[in-house]
Amino acid sequence: LTFTGFATKFVNLSPDPLNLYWDGGRIPSGPRAGELQTILVGTVPSMESIGTASFPGHSFYMTPTYDKNHQLQRWAITEDEP
Repeated sequence: LTFTGFATKFVNLSPDPLNLYWDGGRIPSGPRAGELQTILVGTVPSMESIGTASFPGHSFYMTPTYDKNHQLQRWAITEDEP
């Protein structure tokens, strides 16, 4: 097997812990169709980092630990340049 994705690393340079979420967009079909699909990757302490596997097209965002809806920073994973 080969892995064709990326290893991603997110660093929290703020003085506060932050939550990192994967944003899967809206669920296209089924009983939860139309709902937003977000998954908590983890809580990143101040001056620490967290990593995860990813693929082009994935989106991630960080929020304060007390407010999941307040996005402080957002990233979209893209393919490497040739």
